[in-house]
Amino acid sequence: MKKITRTKKLVLLASIVLVIGAAAYATTYYQEPAEKRAVHALLHDVSNSLQKDDQIIRALVEQTLANPEEADRLDVYVLKTGNPETNMEPIAIKELHLANRGSVIEGNEAAKEEHGKLMDETLEAVLRTSFDLRFSPIDLAVSRTLEQMRAAGCGQQDVACTLWIRSDGIETESEYFLRSFERGKASKKSPPPLDNTGIQVRWCGWAERINPAEKKRRNRAPDVPTSVAMELWRPRFTVGDAVVFSPFCPKDAISRGGVQ
Repeated sequence: MKKITRTKKLVLLASIVLVIGAAAYATTYYQEPAEKRAVHALLHDVSNSLQKDDQIIRALVEQTLANPEEADRLDVYVLKTGNPETNMEPIAIKELHLANRGSVIEGNEAAKEEHGKLMDETLEAVLRTSFDLRFSPIDLAVSRTLEQMRAAGCGQQDVACTLWIRSDGIETESEYFLRSFERGKASKKSPPPLDNTGIQVRWCGWAERINPAEKKRRNRAPDVPTSVAMELWRPRFTVGDAVVFSPFCPKDAISRGGVQ
């Protein structure tokens, strides 16, 4: 039997020490990858100045439930504009907290089934709401929805946040907007800005208003050109570059899959 030389013993001992040291370092300093989170919200203006279209509503619900960020966790909030009974405060329709269980587009059958169930439940909850109200306190609704999203973690690192809004932008309750609509330009006295730090805003529906003559008979909203309304809303957000205004809402979801 060969004897182990002193040099070999030292090399072996050094190797053992290095292995133990590396293991101790990994145990002490290794951190699990941070959980990827996403927060999505959908805000519906349910005033009767806006055209009704179930296909648009379905597409927006599907978009809100999608997870293009492939987040480990997705928090979803669906709200609608308020009325005098709620002191014009927005009303929560649906709240979901979902874990990533596989991608629909990758063919995960369980994910597909659960996605379909969530879609149907959320869509039914939205369609059950009244879409024939004379009030459109959209400014307050946007503000409260952004507050809810920040409370859920928006603005923090590793939290991807998107707010979808469907509205024609014709506010009926805010004194600032009513004065500005009357003047055709922004009033000098403006309310606190809408803080969308860390939140992407996708606002559609500007051109989906009902016939103005019909609106005058049924709705409190002033007859304001769409271009004027859009120019008043743009500076309301603290991060204007994160806001996209679209005249029409999509009738098909832009992206699908992910958290189901």
